[in-house]
Amino acid sequence: MDPILVISSLIFLVAVLYASVGHGGASGYLAILSFFAYSPNEMATIALLLNLLVAGVVNSMHAPFLNGPLTWPFLAASIPMAYVGGLFNIPHICTLCCWPGCCFTPRLE
Repeated sequence: MDPILVISSLIFLVAVLYASVGHGGASGYLAILSFFAYSPNEMATIALLLNLLVAGVVNSMHAPFLNGPLTWPFLAASIPMAYVGGLFNIPHICTLCCWPGCCFTPRLE
């Protein structure tokens, strides 16, 4: 059997199962791709894209209150800003120092 067909079928099954409970399914995609010996860089890219696609479809179906004219400026600004943010090289020590503060800060509601 063709491995691409098997991988596609398994990924579709994981996407449907995870989407049925409102999640993107990245851990399932990573598990499937690791069984087929994909490189970590390929796995991360594929899992991220699939996760964004599935979560976006699920959220758009369950969030009809998103207003198109209001949403598009945020989407148009977020994509280039995400690229610019990815260009910065943050030292590892900064991530170790900032991570606990992000995780254990009380939420403001």
